[in-house]
Amino acid sequence: MSNRSIRLLVIVSAIAVMGLLSVQSYWVYKTLKIKQSEFQQSVTIALRKAAVSMAKYNRTKLNTKNLIQQRSSNYYIVNLNSPILDPSILEYFLLKELEAVNINEPFEYGIYDCASDDLAYGNCCNYDDEIIAPSKRQKKPKSADLIYYFVVRFPGIGSFFLREMWFSWLFTGIVVLVSLFLAYAIYVILQQKRYSEVQRDFINNLTHEFKTPIASISLAAQTLSNSDIIRQDERLKRYADLISIQNKRLNAQVEKVLETARLPKNLGSVTTQKVNLHTLIEEVVQQVRVRIENENGELIVNLFSLNPVVEADRVHMSNVLNTLLDNAIKYKRDRPVISILTVDEADGCKLVIEDKGVGIDKRHLKHLFKRFYRVPTGKLHNVKGFGLGLYYVDQVVRAHGWTIQVESQKGEGSTFSILFHNKPV
Repeated sequence: MSNRSIRLLVIVSAIAVMGLLSVQSYWVYKTLKIKQSEFQQSVTIALRKAAVSMAKYNRTKLNTKNLIQQRSSNYYIVNLNSPILDPSILEYFLLKELEAVNINEPFEYGIYDCASDDLAYGNCCNYDDEIIAPSKRQKKPKSADLIYYFVVRFPGIGSFFLREMWFSWLFTGIVVLVSLFLAYAIYVILQQKRYSEVQRDFINNLTHEFKTPIASISLAAQTLSNSDIIRQDERLKRYADLISIQNKRLNAQVEKVLETARLPKNLGSVTTQKVNLHTLIEEVVQQVRVRIENENGELIVNLFSLNPVVEADRVHMSNVLNTLLDNAIKYKRDRPVISILTVDEADGCKLVIEDKGVGIDKRHLKHLFKRFYRVPTGKLHNVKGFGLGLYYVDQVVRAHGWTIQVESQKGEGSTFSILFHNKPV
């Protein structure tokens, strides 16, 4: 992912998160206002009915104006035209009417006492029979513009709205968690991008460091090949040619590492031509046979296919064969025992490379073609590599539209099969 795409993703994500949080905050605010309005309406209806009941009980008339005054979110004043002689009657009417409008919150009430010119508070009525101590009540000043009145206060109104808005708070929590997850995901993307750049720079620097010794070996091999002494000895000439061939192969491997480091997702386009698979196999076998013989190994080649010509990129296909054979030699048990087989299938020619090496545990097979993945070998580090060989093989196979399969058993060896599908006419 490019830097521009990363920046665009961060900006869009930040705008989305801020927009989501803003919408959620506005929604919570509006819900709170609606709940408060509903509560105030319900309380007003209940207090009006309680005042009407008290007026009927005292056989007086109510004021049509300023009957109920709300001084704060939880404090109400009810104006009457007659004194309240029995607080228990008022308490009864308040409990009855508040319960009728589904308000079961604890409340306390106070009655204005003309004799003492003060508010006399009654009990804090709780539908759960819980009494709040008088010392914890919030005293309110008396009203100078009224004569006969009572007040009602709801001390736990804050917790009431929290309970009523439980769904809003739950959804808000989900939104916050999603926002945090998105922020963490962006952070991980940025970190992975930074690690990827560091890794790519490391591989580029490492492979470029190989160029100098490769060039020196190439010059030395060329000098040896041109020497008359070397030309007169067939065995020395063979080894000099082998050094030159392997040096070219090493240079190709370095270029392959550079290429795979630059291509994080796919190999890209390939230039195909008609390639005789048998001829290519014989060329590669000639290069590796000396190495196998030096390790007292055995190489069995059975080229049975009658249609070995395939559409392939010759360079990439040669690298695939070299990689598979190189792995078969490196991951041997006592000595390398390798067989190469070509057969004809209904869908095309099939190449099978089998070895009797250390094998691969089945739980590692699904990760085998991943970039930089190497099968764990415990404390053994006798086999070196970058974890790019089979990744490169898989990329070449995918780029050509072929199919690769691997079968392996720990301690028994591995079998790699590539099916070269016939191209539609």
